[in-house]
This record gives sequence, C-alpha cells and structure tokens, in this order.
Amino acid sequence: MGPKKAGKNDLKTPPLDTFDPICVESTTPGTVALMLNSTEEEILAKACLAIYKFAEKCDANKEDLLKLGVVSPLLKLLSHNEKTVKRNASMVLGVLLAHHQARQMLRTLDYLPAIVSLLTPEEDMVIKEFGSLCMSHIAKDHSSKVHMQTADTLKPLVHFLSSPDPDVQKNSAEALALVLVEAESRPLVRELKGIPALLNLLDAEYPVIQQLALNALARITEEVESRLEMKECGGQDKLIQIVNNSQLSDLHVDCLVVLQNCLAEEQCVQELLSSGGLETLLKAITESKSNEVKQAAAVAVARAIRNPQTMPAFQEKEIEKVLLTLLSLDHDGVRAAAAEAIAVMTGYSSSKSIIAACADMALLVQLLGSKMVKVQESVALILANLTCGNRSVISLIAQEGVTEPLVNLLSHSTGAVVTNAAAVLTNMATEGNLRTDMEQCGAVPALIGLLQARNFQVVRQGVLALTALMVDVDVRTELCSCGGVQALVQLLGSEDESVMRSAAWSITVGAADTQTAVEFTKHGALEVLQALSLSHNRSSGFAQVALQALLNNNLPAKYSLTGVLAPTDIISDGFYDCGPARSLCAMKILCLEELAQQAVNDKRPIIVVNALKPLEYVCIVSDDDDDYDDVDDGDGIDDIVDDYGDSDGACGGGSGNNDDEYKRSFFLNTCINFHVPHYGIICSVWGLIFEG
Repeated sequence: MGPKKAGKNDLKTPPLDTFDPICVESTTPGTVALMLNSTEEEILAKACLAIYKFAEKCDANKEDLLKLGVVSPLLKLLSHNEKTVKRNASMVLGVLLAHHQARQMLRTLDYLPAIVSLLTPEEDMVIKEFGSLCMSHIAKDHSSKVHMQTADTLKPLVHFLSSPDPDVQKNSAEALALVLVEAESRPLVRELKGIPALLNLLDAEYPVIQQLALNALARITEEVESRLEMKECGGQDKLIQIVNNSQLSDLHVDCLVVLQNCLAEEQCVQELLSSGGLETLLKAITESKSNEVKQAAAVAVARAIRNPQTMPAFQEKEIEKVLLTLLSLDHDGVRAAAAEAIAVMTGYSSSKSIIAACADMALLVQLLGSKMVKVQESVALILANLTCGNRSVISLIAQEGVTEPLVNLLSHSTGAVVTNAAAVLTNMATEGNLRTDMEQCGAVPALIGLLQARNFQVVRQGVLALTALMVDVDVRTELCSCGGVQALVQLLGSEDESVMRSAAWSITVGAADTQTAVEFTKHGALEVLQALSLSHNRSSGFAQVALQALLNNNLPAKYSLTGVLAPTDIISDGFYDCGPARSLCAMKILCLEELAQQAVNDKRPIIVVNALKPLEYVCIVSDDDDDYDDVDDGDGIDDIVDDYGDSDGACGGGSGNNDDEYKRSFFLNTCINFHVPHYGIICSVWGLIFEG
C-alpha cells in the first residue's frame, strides 16, 4: 500500500499575526524612493540597487530622484548595519553627487561624518571605492573643501593612495587634488606623508591616475616646505625621467608644471644643474613638437634664472638665443612664456647686452599689439630694461614706430602693462626728437590721466615719465592746460611714500621754469611742501628740495616767506612784495592777478616792479591820515613828487638831480620805507635799479 494522503485538517495553520509575503514590481521611481524608508533590509538593498541603475543612466534621472528627496534617507543608510544596504546606498550617493544639485542638498545636512565612515580599512572594497568617489565629488565645492581640511578627513584619502584597487587610487588622488587648491590643506597633506604617496602614483598603470597625482603635486608644491620635501624624496629626478621618456609625452606638460614650482628654490635649481636636468629643459624647448611643452619648459627656465647664482650655468648654454627663437612662433602661450623669461634675463647686464644685439626689435614692437596681456606686459618690460641707458636700442625701436603703440598701452586695463609702457617712454624721453613724437601722439594727456590711477606703481611711473618730458616748453604748457599741475600737487599728499617723492621731484624739475613754478604756487604746492618739510613723520628731502626750487623761481613768495633774497636771486619785471608770511600753512601767497582782483583794504602796501610799461596809475585811498591830505585822487607820479618833494626827510633833497631819477628815487623810498598799514596801494614802479 502506498502512503496515506494527508487530510485537509493535517495542514499547519500560519500564525495569525504574520503578513503573507508579496512580490512587488514597480516601474515608478517615486514608489521605489518610498521604499528607502522601509525597515526591511532586503527591500532597502533592492530599492538602493534599483535607484542606482536608474540614476546611472542620465542626468535627467538624477534630477527626478533629487526632486523625490532621496538624498536624506540615503545618507542615513550609510550607517546601516547590513553591509549590502550600506554598499548599495554608497553606490547611489556616489552617482548622485556628480550632480551639483545633489551636493547643494547635501550641504544642508551633517554629511561628512557619514561619508568619512565609508573610508575605514575594514570596509568592503566597493564601499571604499564609492566612498572615495563621494569625497571626490564633494571636494568640487569650496564650502565642502573647507570642511574637509582636517586630519581625520584627509588621512584616509592619503592612505587610499596606496590601495591595490585603481578606482580607489583614482578617486582619492582626485579628491586630494581638489582639496589642495586651498592653501590650508597643504601642510596637513604633507604631514600625513602625502608627497611620497603621490610620487608613487607616477608609476601607476593608468595615465589618468598619473595625471591626477601630478595635479595634486603641482598644487602642494606651491608651498616652500613641500618643494624641499619633493627634492628630498627624489621627486625632481622622477619628473626629469618622465620628461625624457618620449612614450610618456602625455605627461610632459604636467611634469613641467610641477618642476616650475620646484625651481623657485635655489636648492632645487642646483640639483637640476647637477643631475643634467637643464639639458632636458633645453631639449624640450628646441625639439618638442608640442607648443604646450615648449611653453611649460620656458616657464620653468624663467623660474630657474631668477637666482643670480645659478644664472651663469644657463648663460653657458646660450639660453638667450634659445628663448629669442620662441618669440617668432605663432603661439601666444609660447611667446608669453619666452617673453617672461627674456624679461627676467634683461635684468642681468651680461644677458642684457646679448639680447640687445640679437633681438629682433621690429618683432618686439609688433608684439606690443598682441591680444595676450602677458605678452604685452613682458615685451614692454623687455623694452624698458633694454632702453635703460642704451641710446642705440632707443634709436632702433624708434625707427620701428614704437611711440604710438606705447602711448596706446597707457590706456590698458592691466597695471603692469601700463607701468612698463610708461617706463619705456621715460627712457626714450632722453632724446629731444622723441619727446616731440610722444607729444604729437598724445602722451602728455595720457600720462596725466595715469595720475588718477589707484595703482601706486602706475601713478609713480606716470609721474616719472611726465618729469622726463617736462624739459620741453610745449610739454610744460600742455601740463598746465590739461590739469597736470593740480594733479601733481595733489599727489604730494599721497599715502604712498614713493609716489609723494616722485611728485616732489617732478615739481622740482618743473619749477626750473618760472611760469610753471607760478602755476604750482597757484595750486597750493608751496603750502603742501612746507607742511611736508615741517612734518616729523613725512619729512622728505625731496619735499625740501622741491620747496626750495619753487621759492627760487618764485621770488615774491620766497621774499614773503623768508624776508630775504640771496645775491643770486635776480628780481625782474613782475616781482612784488605782498608782506611777510609767517607760515604758508596758515597763509596762502596770492599771485599778482589774484591780488589785483581784491578790493582795497587797510593792509600794508603791495609793491610791484613793472620795468616794461610806464606808470599808468597809482591808486591811493585814504580817509584818515593827515600826512597825505595833499594827495588828490587821480594824482600821478609827478603830482605825488611835487606834493612831497619839499617835505622834510622825504627824499633828502632833490636839487641838482635829474627830474626822472629824482621821481624814481622818491617813489621807491616812499613805497619801501613808509609802511602805511591802513592804506591799500598797488604801485606800478617803472625803471627801478636796486643798488647795493
């Protein structure tokens, strides 16, 4: 017989409190997003995996998920006890955080501890991969970089640089490269032994890892201590080896960028010379077919030659001629790098003469019109250095029509370009015919405009250029008519010491011309200069010399301030005595035109020397003094002499004297010896001869 069949009543009845399992299939991301709040591990794992596959397809899917608010529950799942849930949740976040909106949402949460927890050594390799991927994404935002600048955050990233998994290496190197943009993180990475770990990645199998490592090294070597550690770790030699390897040509530019930073240190330059690295740089400049490699190598040379002690080694290789050839290449980046290096070399007298002899001056003038600012700046600096005390170079560039391009550069928006262009014009102003060319090209108004700049270097060089041009009469006239005098006087109060000294020197040069000295006086230069001379904090020899120069060419002001004139001070037509001024700070000395416009008052007489025109009138106003009752309104010089010629002691007798000489002597003595404080007199004295 066969076995007895089970009856209906023999089946086990399930517990009443148990929910029968169901199989749910969903094609809507909103439904799956709700499952992230489930307490069942299997549902959480499957929901995360489904969302991961959906998000990986396109950015539009990521945006839909973000609208459903999946970031917050996913972040919580990173701390789940179930490994599968934790792994799948990290995979979803690793994909989602590639979108900037996801990172923006994440910043509103306390996200960093949860993500850092994925980077522990005991975690699954997949979790490490996506955890480091999350770190590389959040490091793209500045605010996140700031939060990541702690040893607890950076230590696992440095540790993962030695991971056997290339994805973990790549993600960690990328995260560090981004974080190292912030200077505060560089000492931390260096202390965590990040430099040796990054150097080891240069031997990685995948080029992307090597490039990310080089990017990180380029940023960390912006710090002096890191550059020295690179040298100690043999990093510089490793970079040279890569540049020498033609099979690694895709890494040459990145290696040279790191090398540029290292060569800012003299010790690194010495090692470069001793290891044969200089030949590698020259080879990259002359033989490489890549303009980017040529550019990077030229910048590295420019960094290395800034040290005078190492410069002779470069000169032995005729580096000047090598760099000059790069200027003819039709590549702005190469030209900019070569011009920068040449500009540095023109600071050395030995290289300066070689460059002056070998350079194509027509090409340099042409490059002043380059569209690349760096080219304009460096070429202008080259010309400024070459024209300093070298009349032959000045003549050569003048023949190439350099004046107009230089004047055009004075309106450039970059301060360094303007400063260098003004320096060239200053050097060229030593030639009289070139000063005329500059004036015709509008150099004077352009330079006056520089006096209002905010950049002190621009202002200072603009003042020096104006000073060099001021030896010409036409320039001084244009300076007065275009507001240059007033601008120079204002610069005497500049907070920058060099600008103040330059303005004072400019006034000294301009004051050699009497009319210009008067214009400076009109705008208050005397008062400002005396205040500077008396100041304990801002006293300057330049200000004192400028003050003396103004007084020497403005004898009325000098006599009013000091009360005496030197034997070399020759008064001429237009001299006047307006009375003593104890301090220019308290009293401004008015010019003759300003005095003539004032109403008659009760102050002392103002004596004017007018040797060119005969006396037309003498204005004497009095209501009180009985001694002058005989003088009638409108009396001329003859009437005055007739009224007072017989007065006791008025002129000491006039018999036997020529009438004209008698009149002159009487009037002069009357004006100088008689002080009538309550009369206002403007006297035109003609034909005066001061004896003794």
